[in-house]
Amino acid sequence: MINTHLKVRRLIRGRFSENIAILLQKKINQWSFDDFACYLPGLFRYLKKERRALFRKNGYELLALILPPFLEERYITKLLDCIETEELPGSRALLIKSIHKRRLPEQLSIATIRRMMRIDDGCYHRHGIAAAGRAGNEGISLLLDALKCTRNDIEVRQICQVLFISGNLRCLPVLMARLGSLNDKCDKSIYNTMRAIETRFGVPNDLQKLINDPDTWKMRWGTSPQHFVSFMNMLSVLNGFNIESDFVDWYAGLFIAELEIDIGSYESYTALRLSCNKKEWMAELLEEMSHQADGRLTIDKLLQAAGVTYSEASRTAKLSKDMIIECFFIKLNLRIPFS
Repeated sequence: MINTHLKVRRLIRGRFSENIAILLQKKINQWSFDDFACYLPGLFRYLKKERRALFRKNGYELLALILPPFLEERYITKLLDCIETEELPGSRALLIKSIHKRRLPEQLSIATIRRMMRIDDGCYHRHGIAAAGRAGNEGISLLLDALKCTRNDIEVRQICQVLFISGNLRCLPVLMARLGSLNDKCDKSIYNTMRAIETRFGVPNDLQKLINDPDTWKMRWGTSPQHFVSFMNMLSVLNGFNIESDFVDWYAGLFIAELEIDIGSYESYTALRLSCNKKEWMAELLEEMSHQADGRLTIDKLLQAAGVTYSEASRTAKLSKDMIIECFFIKLNLRIPFS
């Protein structure tokens, strides 16, 4: 083993290209992790600066073998540094595998969790999701951000498993928005998670039935199709878009589908928009907005001025408008094709 230690030290200095991991694997019963722990800091420093692909690959294989069964956060962050900068797929795969079958700390920093959740690997991702569930409100926010946009059914179910235990009531709009977006397995996980959260926070059974009914969360368009053009114009102006752009016309189509707006004989939103007197309808909407208490153009007030209505069941279930609007926009964005 003395000879092996010399080879490790030479590799760290960049003077040895032989695959030491193979030698150690053959003598797996003759050494312990403690025997090589002292080399880890130097090995990470070496890998950070080594540009030769073969030397780097050998270093990664050695690292994957001698990392201890329990990984401290300092080693996790160094692994993430390597993964995020490694360009060769094979070497990157070696680094990613190095965390498999190893235990992680119960508590990790939000920065580390966020980085782990960005790694395209089931094991890293699963560890990151689990760690987020133990990281309080910041961790829950990370999980909700991921849940809002992921198209991966496995990730949805993994997040639900964590929220089942640690989720709170602010998770409900996001969970409801994801119902029906992927498959039956996901829907079952989402529904069970909502019930678990509601029960944990003392929501009565009769209200749970209302909250878990998608119709309770629906908004309805209560005025004319022309009024919808005014709404889209105002929304576009607030967000700095050209009201006649192809993007706005396309996005308006998503609104029409989600709000189930009847645009009559018009074939598309573009045709509807071109039939309207832009200045007249903009002026009407602005006049309605002026009746609001403080005149600030929030999305809630825009929707109210446009005549959007909420279900009676939502009031009975004590759902705030903010919760319903959040659910609506998540569902709206999920209509955007994934690419």
